[in-house]
Amino acid sequence: QEYVTQLDVYINNTKPWEMAKNGENTDEVIYTLAESLRMIAIAHLPIIPEAAEKILAQLGASDIRTREWGGLVGGEKAEKGEALFPRLA
Repeated sequence: QEYVTQLDVYINNTKPWEMAKNGENTDEVIYTLAESLRMIAIAHLPIIPEAAEKILAQLGASDIRTREWGGLVGGEKAEKGEALFPRLA
């Protein structure tokens, strides 16, 4: 949970939506976020395997199981998928 909290702080500090709006390069920030999601998904495979597999598939990383940073290849496009944990009404 601490890692996710730190990632949330990173998002709020870098503000990639503002960077994009200002024409700044967001490649490093987006890569950091995608790689972080990959690491979170791998850590959650034993707990919530179906959701973790969906995250990896959306990142194009279904076959990348290394716990080392840098597993994602830059320049790939993530796939939009369904909500993994839809809100209950």
